[in-house]
Amino acid sequence: MVVTKWGTLPLSLYPYEEDYGDYYASIFNFIDKTLDFDDIETINKIFYYFIWNYNDEGDYSNTENPDISYTNLLNIFDDRGLILADYLKVNPFLIEKMEYPNYKMPVYFNYSDDNHYSIANEDEVESSKRIYSEDRWQTEEEVWESYGGETYLDFISVSDTDKRMISNEEASRYESEMDEEEIIDYLRDNMGEYENAKSIVEAYDEVAEAWGELPAIAAGAPYQMKMSDIADDGRETVREIIYGYIYERLEDDLVDYLHELGYVNKGTSYAINEIPSWISFDWEEFHNYDVDRIEIEDLTSYGAYETFKGKDNIYYYIMIQDY
Repeated sequence: MVVTKWGTLPLSLYPYEEDYGDYYASIFNFIDKTLDFDDIETINKIFYYFIWNYNDEGDYSNTENPDISYTNLLNIFDDRGLILADYLKVNPFLIEKMEYPNYKMPVYFNYSDDNHYSIANEDEVESSKRIYSEDRWQTEEEVWESYGGETYLDFISVSDTDKRMISNEEASRYESEMDEEEIIDYLRDNMGEYENAKSIVEAYDEVAEAWGELPAIAAGAPYQMKMSDIADDGRETVREIIYGYIYERLEDDLVDYLHELGYVNKGTSYAINEIPSWISFDWEEFHNYDVDRIEIEDLTSYGAYETFKGKDNIYYYIMIQDY
């Protein structure tokens, strides 16, 4: 009722042959469905009896009951295949391991129901979540469009090299746009923090005071030139102060700084208008964040999974997959 329907007869069925899955399935399904046994131990006993004694000549005058232990099966199949067979209540000869895993989860084909299954312990599931996170994000724009600008901004920074470059460029730009009076005013505003600024302002004020005490007919050009020289000397200090201020903003107050530059709108949604090229996105930390928000269902083709306790007392996650 089984063998005579096979177009080509195999020479033997034991030990296991990977290419014989259809043969094993037809035998198992006949015992399970046609003979109507519902106890997997009985089905397996009959199954092993047949494949052990099978021969292409059909001579069963001298048969024997095989002793195929779990250890024997471990030498043929890997432990995950056996655990999956226990879960599916099929014989492990019907379970074929596929070449490629689903993320970090090995995949098997069940000849009994023509489905592919992945099976993994908790550590493998967590590793799979990491791979899933790394695979599903291609650009930074996808991150802020999905999670929102506020979350995206939690993972941005500026490298030390870029901080130095930007701070230097901005300091030079601001300083070059200042006239003499603005230089002194800026230094005056920062006298409390910078001793060098204080000494420059005091020297400037001293010359200005001396000039002011001269008679109206006295020549003021030498004093004016001296004050200009002092202000020019103060430009380097102005650049240093602005450099430190910009560097600190880039390091500790980056989002507000981007807002002031028009890159970010700090409204309710933290809309991202544009991200400058000197911004770095920390993908490593973002994936750590993302993994905590990935559900096991996300790793499956159909959004469902079951847990099963193997003979090793470890719980496994089992899910049907497209392959």
